[in-house]
Amino acid sequence: MHSRCALSALAALAIGCGGGSVSSLFHPALDQDYSSAFVGTWTGTATSVVPNQAPQTLQATQRIDRSRVNGLSLAEMCPGVAGNGSLNSSTSFSMEPITCAPISESCGPVTIRYDSGTGTLVLDTLTFKLTGSASGCGQALSFTVTFTGTRTGNSFDGGVPDGGSPDGGAPDAGPPDGGAPDAGPLDAGPIWPPPPLWAAPPGATPASGSYVYLDSDPGDYIGAGTRVTYTPLDAVIRVSTSTSRVSFDIQQGDGFGNGDFQGPSTISQLERGYYPNLTRYPFHDPAFGGLDWFGNGRGCNTLTGWFVVDNVAWSGTALAAIDLRFEQHCEGASPALHGQVHWTSN
Repeated sequence: MHSRCALSALAALAIGCGGGSVSSLFHPALDQDYSSAFVGTWTGTATSVVPNQAPQTLQATQRIDRSRVNGLSLAEMCPGVAGNGSLNSSTSFSMEPITCAPISESCGPVTIRYDSGTGTLVLDTLTFKLTGSASGCGQALSFTVTFTGTRTGNSFDGGVPDGGSPDGGAPDAGPPDGGAPDAGPLDAGPIWPPPPLWAAPPGATPASGSYVYLDSDPGDYIGAGTRVTYTPLDAVIRVSTSTSRVSFDIQQGDGFGNGDFQGPSTISQLERGYYPNLTRYPFHDPAFGGLDWFGNGRGCNTLTGWFVVDNVAWSGTALAAIDLRFEQHCEGASPALHGQVHWTSN
């Protein structure tokens, strides 16, 4: 149901109940519950602005649930935690401040805080603006995120794509088609199959065993145009996980390398699929995820990129194996650092 139709129906209901002359609701300006007009999955664009950096605009999906009378819940503002909002009128709401739990990093904790947010619903278009800050690891920055979208569904799932409508194939009866969760691209899960993307050329990587292969374009700041392969025979490769993030720590003599691959906040573990529209972890947009490969005293201040999980196996919460590819660009430059990882726990 479109929001204008929903509001018309609610207005008619109010007239049928005596025009709301006696209200039992909490908000003195709202004589009925208008939260259902905002509930659903909204798809559109999100533009993030950080002082002294170029704005970034990405495709985004946001779920909003009803939490109470004229109250809203904005899903996954922090990993696993929704932000609460209250309606100011039948077409506007305000989001309450929320501070995410610190993210544990090797350099220390990183904290993201959303200080405030306001939203409007006009002509079936939802717009909201969030202001916040991120601090940790000796850095601090403020940001704003503006989202504009239209409703694409009244349900939301969170698994791997299955090809059912509207994910690209015949109906499968999964939400939003009607059965078990399917979480295709419109549902904010990773995309499968991925589009044609960079992969290590044949013969560039070992035929067996774990490895990390890095291929740097000339002009790339991190790799400085070099190619290198790390294996357990000549380096120490450590792997750690936290929620939907997998991190690699490589030590080889006096050299080192680190990589973080963070999935979107809608999943609890990395799944097979393509993760696009990424910015630098841990200062990324939680709706998309982030990445960051750095080492030997070189790192990006800002970056864009993607990663693909070709295969992954979990034993409960422990990572058993992963095949992963990625691309990142420092400071918006064209030269890229590419990487390919094959790792098994044994």
